[in-house]
Amino acid sequence: MTPRVRIPNALSPNGDGRDDTWEIDNIGNYPENHVLVFNRWGDKIFETTNYSRSNEWNGSIKGQPAPIGTYYYVITLGNGKSFSGPLTVIY
Repeated sequence: MTPRVRIPNALSPNGDGRDDTWEIDNIGNYPENHVLVFNRWGDKIFETTNYSRSNEWNGSIKGQPAPIGTYYYVITLGNGKSFSGPLTVIY
């Protein structure tokens, strides 16, 4: 049985070593995954395939810290299953 993906709903990229990146547990068990993050206006601010520890979203937008607020994600796993929801950036 493949472990369930756990998607955190908050990120705190303040450099304290806790929740500084958006760590999605067990997503590595689903190769070919696709992860998107949008701002509140629907602009895509992050996109990657094969999301893993090496390419987690670090809470930046074009190299600058993302403003505090709510963002939205869409995750499609390699098996076609999708998840979406809010993601809050706090400092």
